[in-house]
Amino acid sequence: MNNLIKKGLVIGIICLLILVSVPTVVSEGKPDLVIEDMVIKPGNFPNEQEFFCRVKNIGDVIAEKTIFVSVDIRMCFLFGMLPVYLIGTFDGGGNFVPGLFPGDTIDIVFAYSYDLPRFGFYLFSCEVNPQLTIDEGKYSNNFYSEKSFAIFGNWRY
Repeated sequence: MNNLIKKGLVIGIICLLILVSVPTVVSEGKPDLVIEDMVIKPGNFPNEQEFFCRVKNIGDVIAEKTIFVSVDIRMCFLFGMLPVYLIGTFDGGGNFVPGLFPGDTIDIVFAYSYDLPRFGFYLFSCEVNPQLTIDEGKYSNNFYSEKSFAIFGNWRY
């Protein structure tokens, strides 16, 4: 009986090692869009800031369709610990010719500082491809959240 248990354990461990060591490519033959970061850049006017989602294609093929992002911004209490109040949803995107190639990134603007409050702590929750118009290899990685704060209209991540 002990030999049977030992053999079963050895076979189970070998099968587990094989399953863990074989890489699984989820986006094989499809684009896969993720949000790498949220970026604040100086705007075109004095004291203006532009807010971007940095989108990357980690898939195998070009994302040829229009790429959109949707961002919910929630006011947080307790120094950013408790997001409670939705202050707005902002959308951005467009048709990027010739498309987003595998490994490339693009910055998509979704708001300007004059659209946002001037004081407080906020949670930015961003989603790329919210209407699922692009057939991706994996949709579960389309979300990204980051906390930010504003003092006198000057925003920081």
